[in-house]
Amino acid sequence: MRPGFTFRPLTRADLPLLHEWLNRPHVAEWWQGDSSFEHVERTHGADLDSDVIWQFFACLGGVPVGYVQRYRVMGADPDWWQDETDPGARGVDQFLANAEQLGRGLGSQMVRQFVAELFADAQVSSVQTDPAPSNARAIRAYEKAGFQRERELETPDGPALLMRITRQEWLRDAAKREAYQAVRERLSSLLADEDDLIAAQATIACELHQSFDTFDWTGFYRTREPELLVIGPYQGTHGCLRIPFSRGVCGAAARTRQTQRVPDVSKFEGHIACSGSTQSEIVVPIVTAAGKVLGVLDVDSNTLDAFSELDRAELEAICADLALRFPNG
Repeated sequence: MRPGFTFRPLTRADLPLLHEWLNRPHVAEWWQGDSSFEHVERTHGADLDSDVIWQFFACLGGVPVGYVQRYRVMGADPDWWQDETDPGARGVDQFLANAEQLGRGLGSQMVRQFVAELFADAQVSSVQTDPAPSNARAIRAYEKAGFQRERELETPDGPALLMRITRQEWLRDAAKREAYQAVRERLSSLLADEDDLIAAQATIACELHQSFDTFDWTGFYRTREPELLVIGPYQGTHGCLRIPFSRGVCGAAARTRQTQRVPDVSKFEGHIACSGSTQSEIVVPIVTAAGKVLGVLDVDSNTLDAFSELDRAELEAICADLALRFPNG
């Protein structure tokens, strides 16, 4: 299991390090503006005395690796969110400090943990954020943490994508988050010394299928020939034996190397009906660091819109671990 983050309040002694972080290219690209230390003192330094904005260093093993700020949306700034009337609304902004830690799921993990701490306060009703519409990495991190896209809008800093997660949505997924954590712990033990991909896939399919009531078909398709998926270990009724990359939801995931979350399979052009009872589906590609598609993890449900961004994040993490452990298949 990944180590958890701790969040310690920012102090004035931290401003030089924050200034250095803000000037790193991958941060400066999105945190635009005056990058001088004087500006950091005038802005972040002044916010240290605020009663509506709170800043933190996110730490792993006691070492600062990221920055997070939370704020009370209503009244945080006279030029921002002037229509907000909910005193329980909170906002967050964040970044990871080290470029080499990007793309590993740490950003979404950091956001999820920070949001969990926010919702521990019963007065917090929702949490929002506003990344730039072109900041795909940040948007995916927030989506993996459960945020939903609402709308694009103009802010004093330019175009932004308003994203939000409500307390109700967070609590709705609480039981599923705990179930996934239990699955991860069991898989970590069961697969600790396993060096066979098919054995690992069979174990994963069993654990997932037995853990979630809405997972009515759970299994893997393996890339056995160029542009062709062949059925692998699975749980449930009979599946399609072979699926070209050019067909269906599984083929789309393998072809595009992107997760396909389909709330209603009847509206997915080219859907292959391996089972007439399937109503929604999620398919996650297994892609190695070298770009090789080992196959896909496919989960079907007899319930409409059964899969959330939480499912996407958790299943993607499982597939990423498979790709890392079995780079040659």
